[in-house]
Amino acid sequence: MGIWFAFLLKANIIISVLFGIYYIFLRKEKFFFFNRIFLLSILLLSVSLPFIPAIEYISANGSQASFSIFHPLNDLYSEFELSGYSATNNINRINPYTHDVDVNYYWIIIENLFLLFYLIIASVLCLKFLKQLVIVFRVIKHSNKEKHGRFTYCTPKPDLPSFSFFNFIIINRSRYNDGQYQQVLSHETAHSQQWHSMDVILSELAQIILWINPLMPVLKRYIKLNLEYLADEEVVKSGVDVANYQRNIVLYSAKISSYPLVNLFNSSRIKQRILMMNADQSPQINLYKYAFILPIAIGLYFIINPPVVVSANDTENINNVFIPYEGIYQFGNNKERIIKIFERNKQLVLKQYWDEKEIIFQKTSALGFLNKEGSFPLEFIMEKDGTILQMLAFNKDLWHKINFEPSKKQEFQLERKQLDIYEGYYMSMDKEGLYLKFTSIENGLMVKEMWQGKEYIIYPESDLKFSTGYGYFPVQFKKNRDGTIKEAIIYNKDLWKKVNGYKPESKKIIILSDKLLEDYVGEYVVSPDWILKFKKEGDHLIITVPGQQAIPVFPESESKFFIKDDELTTIEFRRGNKNGIETAILTQSGISKIANKVK
Repeated sequence: MGIWFAFLLKANIIISVLFGIYYIFLRKEKFFFFNRIFLLSILLLSVSLPFIPAIEYISANGSQASFSIFHPLNDLYSEFELSGYSATNNINRINPYTHDVDVNYYWIIIENLFLLFYLIIASVLCLKFLKQLVIVFRVIKHSNKEKHGRFTYCTPKPDLPSFSFFNFIIINRSRYNDGQYQQVLSHETAHSQQWHSMDVILSELAQIILWINPLMPVLKRYIKLNLEYLADEEVVKSGVDVANYQRNIVLYSAKISSYPLVNLFNSSRIKQRILMMNADQSPQINLYKYAFILPIAIGLYFIINPPVVVSANDTENINNVFIPYEGIYQFGNNKERIIKIFERNKQLVLKQYWDEKEIIFQKTSALGFLNKEGSFPLEFIMEKDGTILQMLAFNKDLWHKINFEPSKKQEFQLERKQLDIYEGYYMSMDKEGLYLKFTSIENGLMVKEMWQGKEYIIYPESDLKFSTGYGYFPVQFKKNRDGTIKEAIIYNKDLWKKVNGYKPESKKIIILSDKLLEDYVGEYVVSPDWILKFKKEGDHLIITVPGQQAIPVFPESESKFFIKDDELTTIEFRRGNKNGIETAILTQSGISKIANKVK
Protein backbone atom coordinates (compact mmCIF):
# COMPACT_ATOMS: atom_id res chain seq x y z
CA MET A 1 0.00 0.00 0.00
CA GLY A 2 1.46 3.36 -1.06
CA ILE A 3 2.18 6.17 1.35
CA TRP A 4 -0.75 8.30 0.15
CA PHE A 5 -3.22 5.43 0.36
CA ALA A 6 -2.11 4.72 3.91
CA PHE A 7 -2.38 8.41 4.80
CA LEU A 8 -5.89 8.68 3.33
CA LEU A 9 -7.07 5.59 5.16
CA LYS A 10 -5.67 6.74 8.50
CA ALA A 11 -6.91 10.33 8.11
CA ASN A 12 -10.40 9.13 7.22
CA ILE A 13 -10.48 6.82 10.24
CA ILE A 14 -9.62 9.78 12.49
CA ILE A 15 -12.26 12.03 10.93
CA SER A 16 -14.95 9.36 11.07
CA VAL A 17 -14.32 8.46 14.73
CA LEU A 18 -13.93 11.99 16.07
CA PHE A 19 -16.81 13.48 14.11
CA GLY A 20 -19.00 10.58 15.20
CA ILE A 21 -18.17 11.45 18.82
CA TYR A 22 -18.97 15.10 18.21
CA TYR A 23 -22.26 14.33 16.48
CA ILE A 24 -23.48 11.94 19.18
CA PHE A 25 -22.21 13.60 22.36
CA LEU A 26 -21.32 17.26 21.76
CA ARG A 27 -23.32 18.92 18.97
CA LYS A 28 -26.26 19.81 21.26
CA GLU A 29 -24.08 21.24 24.02
CA LYS A 30 -23.95 25.03 24.36
CA PHE A 31 -20.23 25.05 25.04
CA PHE A 32 -19.55 26.61 21.65
CA PHE A 33 -15.94 27.57 22.37
CA PHE A 34 -15.00 24.00 23.36
CA ASN A 35 -16.92 22.66 20.36
CA ARG A 36 -14.88 24.94 18.13
CA ILE A 37 -11.65 23.58 19.60
CA PHE A 38 -12.88 20.00 19.17
CA LEU A 39 -13.93 20.53 15.52
CA LEU A 40 -10.62 22.18 14.64
CA SER A 41 -8.81 19.36 16.42
CA ILE A 42 -10.50 16.88 14.09
CA LEU A 43 -8.96 18.66 11.09
CA LEU A 44 -5.52 19.04 12.64
CA LEU A 45 -5.31 15.50 14.04
CA SER A 46 -6.45 13.96 10.74
CA VAL A 47 -3.43 15.41 8.92
CA SER A 48 -0.86 15.16 11.72
CA LEU A 49 -1.39 11.83 13.53
CA PRO A 50 -0.68 9.68 10.43
CA PHE A 51 2.77 11.28 10.10
CA ILE A 52 3.87 10.59 13.67
CA PRO A 53 6.03 7.42 13.69
CA ALA A 54 5.12 4.47 15.85
CA ILE A 55 6.59 4.17 19.33
CA GLU A 56 9.32 1.54 19.62
CA TYR A 57 10.12 -0.29 22.82
CA ILE A 58 12.35 -3.21 23.62
CA SER A 59 11.11 -6.51 24.97
CA ALA A 60 13.34 -7.80 27.75
CA ASN A 61 12.84 -11.44 26.82
CA GLY A 62 13.83 -13.07 23.59
CA SER A 63 10.31 -13.87 22.49
CA GLN A 64 9.31 -13.41 18.92
CA ALA A 65 8.15 -9.93 18.01
CA SER A 66 6.93 -8.26 14.85
CA PHE A 67 7.08 -4.77 13.43
CA SER A 68 5.77 -2.88 10.42
CA ILE A 69 8.42 -3.12 7.75
CA PHE A 70 8.05 0.54 6.81
CA HIS A 71 7.25 3.85 8.43
CA PRO A 72 3.59 3.66 9.53
CA LEU A 73 2.49 5.63 6.47
CA ASN A 74 4.06 3.24 4.01
CA ASP A 75 2.14 0.11 4.77
CA LEU A 76 -0.56 -0.55 7.32
CA TYR A 77 -0.68 -4.30 7.47
CA SER A 78 2.55 -5.76 6.04
CA GLU A 79 4.50 -7.27 8.92
CA PHE A 80 7.95 -8.73 9.03
CA GLU A 81 8.97 -11.53 11.37
CA LEU A 82 11.87 -10.39 13.49
CA SER A 83 12.89 -13.58 15.24
CA GLY A 84 16.42 -14.52 14.18
CA TYR A 85 16.29 -12.05 11.29
CA SER A 86 19.30 -10.21 9.93
CA ALA A 87 20.35 -8.70 6.64
CA THR A 88 22.66 -11.66 6.03
CA ASN A 89 20.25 -14.52 6.56
CA ASN A 90 17.69 -12.61 4.49
CA ILE A 91 19.94 -13.22 1.48
CA ASN A 92 20.17 -16.92 2.24
CA ARG A 93 16.44 -17.49 2.50
CA ILE A 94 15.44 -15.80 -0.78
CA ASN A 95 14.50 -18.21 -3.55
CA PRO A 96 16.98 -17.72 -6.41
CA TYR A 97 14.48 -18.90 -9.02
CA THR A 98 12.40 -15.76 -9.23
CA HIS A 99 11.10 -16.10 -12.78
CA ASP A 100 7.80 -17.48 -11.47
CA VAL A 101 7.32 -14.60 -9.03
CA ASP A 102 3.95 -12.98 -9.68
CA VAL A 103 4.66 -9.30 -10.20
CA ASN A 104 1.30 -7.64 -9.86
CA TYR A 105 1.78 -4.95 -12.46
CA TYR A 106 -1.99 -4.55 -12.81
CA TRP A 107 -2.27 -3.57 -9.15
CA ILE A 108 0.52 -1.01 -9.59
CA ILE A 109 -1.32 0.44 -12.61
CA ILE A 110 -4.59 0.56 -10.69
CA GLU A 111 -2.89 2.35 -7.77
CA ASN A 112 -1.33 4.90 -10.10
CA LEU A 113 -4.61 5.49 -11.94
CA PHE A 114 -6.47 5.95 -8.67
CA LEU A 115 -3.85 8.40 -7.44
CA LEU A 116 -4.11 10.32 -10.71
CA PHE A 117 -7.91 10.42 -10.43
CA TYR A 118 -7.67 11.54 -6.80
CA LEU A 119 -5.26 14.34 -7.66
CA ILE A 120 -7.46 15.51 -10.55
CA ILE A 121 -10.49 15.85 -8.25
CA ALA A 122 -8.36 17.57 -5.59
CA SER A 123 -7.00 19.96 -8.24
CA VAL A 124 -10.52 20.82 -9.38
CA LEU A 125 -11.54 21.54 -5.78
CA CYS A 126 -8.39 23.60 -5.29
CA LEU A 127 -9.18 25.70 -8.37
CA LYS A 128 -12.73 26.18 -7.10
CA PHE A 129 -11.34 27.32 -3.74
CA LEU A 130 -9.00 29.81 -5.42
CA LYS A 131 -11.85 31.11 -7.56
CA GLN A 132 -13.92 31.74 -4.42
CA LEU A 133 -11.03 33.65 -2.87
CA VAL A 134 -10.71 35.80 -5.99
CA ILE A 135 -14.44 36.58 -5.90
CA VAL A 136 -14.30 37.66 -2.25
CA PHE A 137 -11.22 39.83 -2.80
CA ARG A 138 -12.86 41.37 -5.86
CA VAL A 139 -15.93 42.33 -3.81
CA ILE A 140 -13.68 43.90 -1.18
CA LYS A 141 -11.59 45.71 -3.78
CA HIS A 142 -14.60 47.31 -5.50
CA SER A 143 -16.32 48.34 -2.26
CA ASN A 144 -16.19 51.73 -0.56
CA LYS A 145 -14.03 51.29 2.54
CA GLU A 146 -13.97 52.93 5.97
CA LYS A 147 -11.39 52.04 8.62
CA HIS A 148 -12.71 51.65 12.19
CA GLY A 149 -9.94 50.45 14.47
CA ARG A 150 -8.76 47.02 13.36
CA PHE A 151 -11.84 46.51 11.17
CA THR A 152 -12.53 47.75 7.66
CA TYR A 153 -16.19 48.38 6.76
CA CYS A 154 -16.89 47.77 3.06
CA THR A 155 -20.03 49.02 1.31
CA PRO A 156 -20.71 46.71 -1.67
CA LYS A 157 -23.43 46.67 -4.32
CA PRO A 158 -26.94 46.91 -2.81
CA ASP A 159 -27.95 43.36 -3.75
CA LEU A 160 -25.12 41.67 -1.81
CA PRO A 161 -25.87 40.21 1.63
CA SER A 162 -23.72 41.12 4.60
CA PHE A 163 -20.73 38.99 5.51
CA SER A 164 -17.28 39.13 7.08
CA PHE A 165 -13.89 37.89 5.95
CA PHE A 166 -11.12 38.24 8.53
CA ASN A 167 -11.02 41.98 9.40
CA PHE A 168 -13.22 43.03 6.48
CA ILE A 169 -16.91 43.50 7.25
CA ILE A 170 -19.03 43.81 4.12
CA ILE A 171 -22.31 45.51 4.98
CA ASN A 172 -24.66 47.81 3.08
CA ARG A 173 -26.32 50.15 5.55
CA SER A 174 -29.06 51.15 3.12
CA ARG A 175 -30.57 47.67 3.32
CA TYR A 176 -31.33 47.91 7.07
CA ASN A 177 -32.94 50.21 9.58
CA ASP A 178 -30.86 51.41 12.53
CA GLY A 179 -31.79 48.50 14.81
CA GLN A 180 -31.20 45.85 12.14
CA TYR A 181 -27.90 47.46 11.15
CA GLN A 182 -26.57 47.29 14.72
CA GLN A 183 -27.56 43.62 15.03
CA VAL A 184 -25.91 42.66 11.73
CA LEU A 185 -22.81 44.69 12.55
CA SER A 186 -22.52 43.07 16.01
CA HIS A 187 -22.88 39.60 14.44
CA GLU A 188 -20.19 40.15 11.78
CA THR A 189 -17.89 41.91 14.25
CA ALA A 190 -18.06 38.83 16.49
CA HIS A 191 -16.96 36.68 13.52
CA SER A 192 -14.01 38.99 12.81
CA GLN A 193 -12.92 39.38 16.43
CA GLN A 194 -12.77 35.60 16.94
CA TRP A 195 -11.01 34.91 13.62
CA HIS A 196 -13.77 32.61 12.35
CA SER A 197 -12.57 32.99 8.75
CA MET A 198 -9.53 30.90 9.69
CA ASP A 199 -11.78 27.97 10.62
CA VAL A 200 -13.60 28.27 7.30
CA ILE A 201 -10.35 28.33 5.31
CA LEU A 202 -8.96 25.30 7.18
CA SER A 203 -12.15 23.32 6.58
CA GLU A 204 -12.03 24.11 2.86
CA LEU A 205 -8.38 23.02 2.62
CA ALA A 206 -9.17 19.82 4.53
CA GLN A 207 -11.94 18.99 2.08
CA ILE A 208 -9.55 19.46 -0.85
CA ILE A 209 -7.14 16.94 0.66
CA LEU A 210 -9.72 14.49 2.05
CA TRP A 211 -12.58 14.94 -0.41
CA ILE A 212 -13.12 11.20 -0.68
CA ASN A 213 -14.56 11.02 2.85
CA PRO A 214 -18.36 11.52 2.62
CA LEU A 215 -18.33 13.01 6.13
CA MET A 216 -16.14 15.96 5.10
CA PRO A 217 -19.02 18.13 3.73
CA VAL A 218 -21.02 17.38 6.90
CA LEU A 219 -18.05 18.23 9.13
CA LYS A 220 -17.49 21.47 7.23
CA ARG A 221 -21.18 22.38 7.62
CA TYR A 222 -21.08 21.84 11.39
CA ILE A 223 -17.89 23.88 11.71
CA LYS A 224 -19.65 26.83 10.05
CA LEU A 225 -22.82 26.29 12.07
CA ASN A 226 -20.88 26.35 15.34
CA LEU A 227 -19.29 29.65 14.27
CA GLU A 228 -22.79 31.07 13.81
CA TYR A 229 -23.66 29.86 17.30
CA LEU A 230 -20.65 31.76 18.66
CA ALA A 231 -21.56 34.96 16.82
CA ASP A 232 -25.23 34.69 17.86
CA GLU A 233 -24.12 34.20 21.45
CA GLU A 234 -22.11 37.43 21.38
CA VAL A 235 -25.05 39.39 19.92
CA VAL A 236 -27.46 38.04 22.55
CA LYS A 237 -24.97 38.91 25.32
CA SER A 238 -24.95 42.53 24.08
CA GLY A 239 -28.55 42.90 25.33
CA VAL A 240 -30.56 42.94 22.08
CA ASP A 241 -34.16 41.82 21.96
CA VAL A 242 -33.72 38.10 21.19
CA ALA A 243 -37.12 37.71 19.51
CA ASN A 244 -36.48 40.74 17.28
CA TYR A 245 -33.00 39.45 16.41
CA GLN A 246 -34.43 36.05 15.44
CA ARG A 247 -37.11 37.70 13.25
CA ASN A 248 -34.40 39.63 11.41
CA ILE A 249 -32.46 36.41 10.81
CA VAL A 250 -35.56 34.82 9.29
CA LEU A 251 -36.36 38.00 7.31
CA TYR A 252 -33.00 37.97 5.53
CA SER A 253 -32.63 34.19 5.26
CA ALA A 254 -34.20 34.16 1.79
CA LYS A 255 -31.14 35.86 0.30
CA ILE A 256 -28.34 33.34 0.69
CA SER A 257 -24.90 34.23 -0.60
CA SER A 258 -22.93 32.16 -3.06
CA TYR A 259 -19.71 32.88 -1.15
CA PRO A 260 -18.85 29.74 0.85
CA LEU A 261 -15.61 31.20 2.27
CA VAL A 262 -17.26 33.94 4.32
CA ASN A 263 -19.24 34.24 7.55
CA LEU A 264 -22.81 35.30 6.80
CA PHE A 265 -25.38 36.98 8.97
CA ASN A 266 -28.17 35.29 6.98
CA SER A 267 -26.57 31.84 6.81
CA SER A 268 -28.55 28.68 6.28
CA ARG A 269 -29.61 26.34 9.11
CA ILE A 270 -31.78 29.12 10.57
CA LYS A 271 -33.89 26.64 12.53
CA GLN A 272 -30.87 25.21 14.35
CA ARG A 273 -29.62 28.69 15.23
CA ILE A 274 -32.95 29.79 16.67
CA LEU A 275 -33.40 26.53 18.60
CA MET A 276 -29.92 26.86 20.04
CA MET A 277 -30.53 30.47 21.12
CA ASN A 278 -33.75 29.41 22.89
CA ALA A 279 -32.21 26.34 24.50
CA ASP A 280 -31.12 26.33 28.14
CA GLN A 281 -27.43 26.63 28.90
CA SER A 282 -25.81 23.20 29.19
CA PRO A 283 -25.05 22.13 32.80
CA GLN A 284 -21.42 22.74 33.79
CA ILE A 285 -21.10 19.09 34.75
CA ASN A 286 -21.33 18.21 31.04
CA LEU A 287 -17.89 19.70 30.56
CA TYR A 288 -16.50 16.32 31.63
CA LYS A 289 -17.14 15.11 28.07
CA TYR A 290 -14.31 17.30 26.75
CA ALA A 291 -11.87 15.69 29.17
CA PHE A 292 -11.99 12.58 26.98
CA ILE A 293 -10.58 14.39 23.91
CA LEU A 294 -6.94 13.76 24.82
CA PRO A 295 -7.36 10.04 25.72
CA ILE A 296 -9.35 9.52 22.50
CA ALA A 297 -6.61 11.19 20.43
CA ILE A 298 -3.97 9.03 22.11
CA GLY A 299 -6.07 5.93 21.51
CA LEU A 300 -6.46 6.78 17.82
CA TYR A 301 -2.71 7.28 17.55
CA PHE A 302 -2.06 3.75 18.84
CA ILE A 303 -4.79 2.32 16.60
CA ILE A 304 -3.33 3.73 13.37
CA ASN A 305 0.32 3.48 14.49
CA PRO A 306 0.63 0.27 16.56
CA PRO A 307 3.66 0.18 18.90
CA VAL A 308 6.78 -1.53 17.65
CA VAL A 309 7.88 -4.37 19.94
CA VAL A 310 11.36 -5.81 19.47
CA SER A 311 13.62 -8.09 21.42
CA ALA A 312 16.74 -6.60 22.96
CA ASN A 313 18.96 -8.45 20.49
CA ASP A 314 17.26 -6.97 17.45
CA THR A 315 17.34 -3.26 18.14
CA GLU A 316 20.00 -2.72 15.50
CA ASN A 317 17.76 -4.24 12.81
CA ILE A 318 14.70 -2.35 13.94
CA ASN A 319 16.51 0.97 13.45
CA ASN A 320 17.36 -0.03 9.89
CA VAL A 321 14.19 0.75 7.94
CA PHE A 322 15.92 -0.41 4.76
CA ILE A 323 16.07 -4.10 5.77
CA PRO A 324 13.25 -5.16 3.38
CA TYR A 325 15.11 -3.66 0.40
CA GLU A 326 18.52 -5.07 1.26
CA GLY A 327 20.00 -7.96 -0.69
CA ILE A 328 21.81 -8.99 -3.84
CA TYR A 329 20.05 -8.27 -7.16
CA GLN A 330 20.77 -9.58 -10.66
CA PHE A 331 19.65 -8.02 -13.94
CA GLY A 332 17.73 -10.76 -15.76
CA ASN A 333 20.03 -13.72 -16.39
CA ASN A 334 23.09 -11.51 -16.88
CA LYS A 335 25.63 -12.78 -14.37
CA GLU A 336 27.85 -9.82 -15.20
CA ARG A 337 25.29 -7.39 -13.82
CA ILE A 338 24.93 -7.92 -10.07
CA ILE A 339 24.42 -5.22 -7.46
CA LYS A 340 24.07 -5.05 -3.71
CA ILE A 341 21.51 -2.93 -1.87
CA PHE A 342 22.36 -2.13 1.75
CA GLU A 343 22.02 0.50 4.47
CA ARG A 344 24.84 2.73 5.62
CA ASN A 345 24.49 5.74 7.91
CA LYS A 346 20.70 5.60 7.53
CA GLN A 347 20.97 5.88 3.74
CA LEU A 348 20.22 3.36 0.99
CA VAL A 349 23.37 2.46 -0.93
CA LEU A 350 23.65 0.60 -4.25
CA LYS A 351 26.97 -1.07 -5.00
CA GLN A 352 27.81 -2.18 -8.54
CA TYR A 353 30.02 -5.26 -8.37
CA TRP A 354 31.40 -4.84 -11.88
CA ASP A 355 33.16 -1.55 -11.07
CA GLU A 356 32.67 -1.34 -7.27
CA LYS A 357 30.97 2.03 -7.70
CA GLU A 358 28.56 3.04 -4.93
CA ILE A 359 25.48 5.24 -5.42
CA ILE A 360 23.54 6.80 -2.55
CA PHE A 361 19.74 7.05 -2.84
CA GLN A 362 17.10 9.12 -1.08
CA LYS A 363 13.56 7.93 -0.44
CA THR A 364 10.87 9.61 -2.53
CA SER A 365 7.83 7.40 -1.90
CA ALA A 366 6.78 4.21 -0.12
CA LEU A 367 8.81 2.03 -2.49
CA GLY A 368 10.61 4.63 -4.58
CA PHE A 369 14.16 6.01 -4.34
CA LEU A 370 16.20 8.50 -6.35
CA ASN A 371 19.91 9.27 -6.44
CA LYS A 372 21.05 12.73 -5.36
CA GLU A 373 21.50 13.91 -8.95
CA GLY A 374 17.90 12.94 -9.75
CA SER A 375 18.88 10.80 -12.75
CA PHE A 376 18.64 7.22 -11.36
CA PRO A 377 15.18 6.16 -10.12
CA LEU A 378 14.56 2.88 -8.28
CA GLU A 379 11.15 1.38 -7.60
CA PHE A 380 10.91 -1.73 -5.42
CA ILE A 381 8.10 -4.22 -5.97
CA MET A 382 6.34 -5.62 -2.91
CA GLU A 383 4.77 -9.07 -2.98
CA LYS A 384 1.41 -9.87 -1.41
CA ASP A 385 3.13 -11.23 1.71
CA GLY A 386 5.04 -7.96 2.21
CA THR A 387 8.44 -9.18 1.00
CA ILE A 388 10.48 -7.47 -1.69
CA LEU A 389 12.03 -9.69 -4.34
CA GLN A 390 12.29 -7.39 -7.35
CA MET A 391 12.92 -3.79 -8.33
CA LEU A 392 12.75 -1.59 -11.40
CA ALA A 393 15.63 0.69 -12.38
CA PHE A 394 14.91 3.63 -14.69
CA ASN A 395 11.25 2.49 -14.66
CA LYS A 396 12.03 -0.33 -17.10
CA ASP A 397 14.98 -2.56 -16.10
CA LEU A 398 13.81 -5.45 -13.89
CA TRP A 399 16.25 -6.77 -11.26
CA HIS A 400 15.51 -9.76 -9.02
CA LYS A 401 16.99 -10.91 -5.72
CA ILE A 402 19.35 -13.85 -5.73
CA ASN A 403 20.60 -16.00 -2.84
CA PHE A 404 24.34 -15.60 -3.22
CA GLU A 405 26.84 -12.79 -2.97
CA PRO A 406 29.84 -12.62 -5.32
CA SER A 407 33.02 -13.36 -3.43
CA LYS A 408 35.96 -11.02 -3.67
CA LYS A 409 39.00 -12.42 -5.45
CA GLN A 410 42.14 -12.90 -3.43
CA GLU A 411 44.51 -10.23 -4.65
CA PHE A 412 47.85 -11.17 -6.22
CA GLN A 413 50.49 -8.68 -5.13
CA LEU A 414 52.51 -6.88 -7.80
CA GLU A 415 54.86 -4.00 -7.22
CA ARG A 416 54.34 -0.67 -8.99
CA LYS A 417 57.34 -1.28 -11.27
CA GLN A 418 55.87 -4.62 -12.35
CA LEU A 419 52.57 -2.91 -13.20
CA ASP A 420 54.23 -0.25 -15.35
CA ILE A 421 54.74 -2.70 -18.26
CA TYR A 422 50.97 -2.83 -18.84
CA GLU A 423 50.63 0.94 -19.28
CA GLY A 424 49.72 2.32 -22.66
CA TYR A 425 46.95 2.52 -25.25
CA TYR A 426 45.18 -0.55 -26.61
CA MET A 427 43.17 -0.52 -29.86
CA SER A 428 40.08 -2.64 -30.42
CA MET A 429 40.43 -5.19 -33.22
CA ASP A 430 36.65 -5.56 -33.48
CA LYS A 431 35.44 -1.94 -33.60
CA GLU A 432 37.40 0.67 -35.45
CA GLY A 433 38.44 3.78 -33.55
CA LEU A 434 37.99 2.44 -30.01
CA TYR A 435 40.91 2.77 -27.59
CA LEU A 436 41.54 1.84 -23.96
CA LYS A 437 44.15 3.46 -21.78
CA PHE A 438 45.81 1.42 -19.01
CA THR A 439 47.57 3.30 -16.21
CA SER A 440 49.32 1.70 -13.23
CA ILE A 441 48.11 2.58 -9.74
CA GLU A 442 48.88 1.13 -6.31
CA ASN A 443 48.51 -2.67 -6.73
CA GLY A 444 46.28 -2.35 -9.79
CA LEU A 445 45.50 -0.76 -13.13
CA MET A 446 43.15 2.07 -14.06
CA VAL A 447 41.34 1.33 -17.33
CA LYS A 448 39.83 4.29 -19.18
CA GLU A 449 37.48 4.02 -22.16
CA MET A 450 38.76 6.83 -24.37
CA TRP A 451 35.50 7.15 -26.31
CA GLN A 452 33.33 8.01 -23.32
CA GLY A 453 35.62 8.55 -20.37
CA LYS A 454 34.44 5.66 -18.16
CA GLU A 455 37.03 4.26 -15.79
CA TYR A 456 37.51 0.89 -14.08
CA ILE A 457 40.02 -0.35 -11.54
CA ILE A 458 41.29 -3.89 -12.04
CA TYR A 459 43.51 -5.89 -9.72
CA PRO A 460 45.98 -8.71 -10.48
CA GLU A 461 44.91 -12.31 -9.99
CA SER A 462 48.24 -13.45 -11.45
CA ASP A 463 51.06 -11.77 -13.31
CA LEU A 464 48.97 -11.65 -16.53
CA LYS A 465 45.37 -11.92 -15.38
CA PHE A 466 43.43 -8.98 -13.92
CA SER A 467 39.83 -8.24 -12.97
CA THR A 468 37.80 -6.09 -10.64
CA GLY A 469 37.78 -7.18 -7.02
CA TYR A 470 34.81 -9.48 -7.68
CA GLY A 471 35.97 -11.03 -10.93
CA TYR A 472 34.24 -8.66 -13.35
CA PHE A 473 35.89 -7.03 -16.37
CA PRO A 474 38.42 -9.89 -16.74
CA VAL A 475 41.55 -8.94 -18.67
CA GLN A 476 44.12 -11.49 -19.86
CA PHE A 477 47.39 -9.95 -21.07
CA LYS A 478 49.81 -11.62 -23.49
CA LYS A 479 53.53 -10.93 -23.78
CA ASN A 480 56.01 -10.80 -26.59
CA ARG A 481 59.13 -12.91 -26.41
CA ASP A 482 61.07 -9.98 -24.99
CA GLY A 483 58.63 -9.72 -22.06
CA THR A 484 56.75 -6.64 -23.28
CA ILE A 485 52.95 -6.64 -23.46
CA LYS A 486 51.53 -7.11 -26.96
CA GLU A 487 47.76 -7.46 -26.43
CA ALA A 488 44.90 -7.86 -23.98
CA ILE A 489 41.88 -10.14 -24.21
CA ILE A 490 38.84 -8.79 -22.34
CA TYR A 491 35.88 -10.97 -21.34
CA ASN A 492 37.77 -13.91 -22.90
CA LYS A 493 36.81 -12.81 -26.41
CA ASP A 494 37.50 -9.13 -27.23
CA LEU A 495 41.00 -8.60 -28.59
CA TRP A 496 42.81 -5.29 -27.96
CA LYS A 497 46.25 -4.67 -29.49
CA LYS A 498 48.73 -2.49 -27.67
CA VAL A 499 49.77 0.43 -29.87
CA ASN A 500 52.87 2.56 -29.53
CA GLY A 501 53.01 6.21 -30.42
CA TYR A 502 49.23 6.69 -30.28
CA LYS A 503 48.10 10.02 -28.92
CA PRO A 504 44.41 10.89 -28.64
CA GLU A 505 43.47 13.89 -30.70
CA SER A 506 42.51 16.84 -28.56
CA LYS A 507 39.70 18.76 -30.18
CA LYS A 508 39.83 22.52 -29.99
CA ILE A 509 36.94 24.43 -28.48
CA ILE A 510 35.85 27.44 -30.49
CA ILE A 511 33.82 30.39 -29.21
CA LEU A 512 30.29 30.85 -30.59
CA SER A 513 28.02 33.84 -30.11
CA ASP A 514 25.27 33.67 -27.49
CA LYS A 515 22.66 34.06 -30.24
CA LEU A 516 23.95 31.02 -32.13
CA LEU A 517 24.04 28.92 -28.98
CA GLU A 518 20.47 29.99 -28.15
CA ASP A 519 19.38 28.72 -31.60
CA TYR A 520 20.38 25.20 -30.57
CA VAL A 521 18.54 25.27 -27.23
CA GLY A 522 15.39 23.09 -27.11
CA GLU A 523 14.07 19.54 -27.14
CA TYR A 524 14.91 17.03 -29.86
CA VAL A 525 13.03 13.75 -30.25
CA VAL A 526 14.84 10.59 -31.35
CA SER A 527 11.89 8.37 -30.34
CA PRO A 528 8.86 8.87 -28.03
CA ASP A 529 10.86 7.65 -25.02
CA TRP A 530 14.18 9.22 -26.01
CA ILE A 531 14.19 13.02 -25.89
CA LEU A 532 17.38 15.08 -25.92
CA LYS A 533 17.23 18.42 -24.11
CA PHE A 534 19.81 21.12 -24.82
CA LYS A 535 20.41 24.14 -22.58
CA LYS A 536 22.91 26.96 -22.84
CA GLU A 537 25.50 27.28 -20.08
CA GLY A 538 28.17 29.89 -20.54
CA ASP A 539 30.10 29.30 -23.77
CA HIS A 540 28.78 25.78 -24.36
CA LEU A 541 25.64 23.60 -24.23
CA ILE A 542 24.35 21.08 -21.71
CA ILE A 543 22.65 17.95 -23.03
CA THR A 544 20.28 15.93 -20.83
CA VAL A 545 19.56 12.34 -21.85
CA PRO A 546 16.83 10.27 -20.09
CA GLY A 547 18.28 8.33 -17.16
CA GLN A 548 21.66 10.11 -17.23
CA GLN A 549 23.26 13.16 -15.72
CA ALA A 550 23.53 16.37 -17.70
CA ILE A 551 26.62 16.35 -19.97
CA PRO A 552 28.45 19.46 -21.23
CA VAL A 553 29.07 19.57 -25.00
CA PHE A 554 31.51 22.01 -26.60
CA PRO A 555 31.59 23.52 -30.10
CA GLU A 556 34.32 22.44 -32.51
CA SER A 557 32.63 24.27 -35.40
CA GLU A 558 29.58 26.47 -35.85
CA SER A 559 27.25 23.47 -35.99
CA LYS A 560 29.21 20.56 -34.56
CA PHE A 561 29.76 19.79 -30.86
CA PHE A 562 31.73 17.14 -28.97
CA ILE A 563 32.03 15.69 -25.46
CA LYS A 564 35.35 15.91 -23.68
CA ASP A 565 37.10 12.54 -23.20
CA ASP A 566 34.68 10.96 -25.67
CA GLU A 567 36.19 10.91 -29.12
CA LEU A 568 33.43 8.94 -30.78
CA THR A 569 30.41 11.02 -29.77
CA THR A 570 29.43 14.16 -31.69
CA ILE A 571 26.29 16.26 -32.11
CA GLU A 572 25.71 18.15 -35.33
CA PHE A 573 22.85 20.63 -35.74
CA ARG A 574 21.26 21.19 -39.13
CA ARG A 575 19.01 23.98 -40.37
CA GLY A 576 15.87 23.62 -42.46
CA ASN A 577 14.49 25.54 -45.41
CA LYS A 578 13.44 28.46 -43.19
CA ASN A 579 16.99 28.68 -41.78
CA GLY A 580 15.81 27.52 -38.34
CA ILE A 581 17.34 24.55 -36.53
CA GLU A 582 15.31 21.43 -37.44
CA THR A 583 17.42 18.43 -36.49
CA ALA A 584 20.34 17.29 -34.37
CA ILE A 585 22.40 14.29 -35.48
CA LEU A 586 23.82 12.31 -32.57
CA THR A 587 26.72 10.07 -33.63
CA GLN A 588 28.22 7.48 -31.29
CA SER A 589 30.86 4.97 -32.38
CA GLY A 590 29.94 5.55 -36.03
CA ILE A 591 26.19 5.05 -35.49
CA SER A 592 24.03 8.13 -36.12
CA LYS A 593 20.59 8.97 -34.79
CA ILE A 594 18.47 11.83 -36.11
CA ALA A 595 16.56 13.88 -33.53
CA ASN A 596 13.88 16.30 -34.71
CA LYS A 597 13.49 19.57 -32.85
CA VAL A 598 10.03 19.92 -31.31
CA LYS A 599 10.46 23.07 -29.21
